[in-house]
Amino acid sequence: MIKHHSAGIRYGINLARRCLLSGALIGGLALTAYAADDKSSTYLAVWASDKETDDNHLDPDFLAIIDADPRSPHYGKVVNTAALESVPNANLLDELGLASGVASDFLNEAHHMNHAPIIVRGRKYLFPGGLMSANLFRCDVTDPLHIPTCPLITTSTQVKKFAGVDDIVQLPNGNLLITYLASKDLTTPGGLVELDVEGNVIHEYDAAEAGGPIRYVPSVNGVTDTRTVWTSARI
Repeated sequence: MIKHHSAGIRYGINLARRCLLSGALIGGLALTAYAADDKSSTYLAVWASDKETDDNHLDPDFLAIIDADPRSPHYGKVVNTAALESVPNANLLDELGLASGVASDFLNEAHHMNHAPIIVRGRKYLFPGGLMSANLFRCDVTDPLHIPTCPLITTSTQVKKFAGVDDIVQLPNGNLLITYLASKDLTTPGGLVELDVEGNVIHEYDAAEAGGPIRYVPSVNGVTDTRTVWTSARI
């Protein structure tokens, strides 16, 4: 059974002080695994980025596994970490010319992942997404204590219109539906992107309605509508 475990999340934050857990409160999951003696153990998965406060050296992002079983002597401790695939120049910062040489496992700004593991051919997967990088990874968490390197399955260049990976759900057809918070130039609005479980883009859906505002541009006074044409809405 998959459930949220807020106490485990608090333990994870306290014990992983070196990490910037920007997606922990939303992306944290309780994973139940079964040992040979049929006794279940619960683990908390946390999608994390390095906070760079310990040695002024930026370390790669990662998926942390925390023991969330109150019966365990390791309760509240990080018992495993999973690395991300490192692909050179695979980051939205590179695509937009804001930085160069950023590998896929750095500067993702760990944000959301699916709230329940998605089962594909008998394996359980989490899909951590990068808010800053617009990258999407796939982590096999079938055995929380033995997680292979999480492959990069979708990069910012594969999604043509949007950036800022946010919520991830599975559709009835088995594909993933992901909200993207921004357009590719980091203004709004964003949209929805449908991917298959291998990370291939199926379709991109614009969030703006016909006749509505095309996009918004941040300013010192807040958000400014560049078109000031609004659709009516009932409240």
